[in-house]
Amino acid sequence: MLKTLLSACRYPPICDFLLNRIPHISRLMVDGIDRVLDHAQTIVIGNKDPEFQQVRAHMRDHQVMVDFVRIAKSVSEEGTYDGICW
Repeated sequence: MLKTLLSACRYPPICDFLLNRIPHISRLMVDGIDRVLDHAQTIVIGNKDPEFQQVRAHMRDHQVMVDFVRIAKSVSEEGTYDGICW
């Protein structure tokens, strides 16, 4: 996955950051949101990709979502869903 990420990298400082500051990032990457939800405690949404629309419906009781882009139409819910910057 790191090879795919770096091949798409068009901004050299980001490529440098990935390789030199967080070289272990490829071990953290997975190929779908379901795999993220299998182990994540906190889910951070940073863009409005349609894949993220249904994430809240698949979250478990102990998981928390931090939403920077208002992916859901609802308001913040104490302890489970926090909207920031909207």
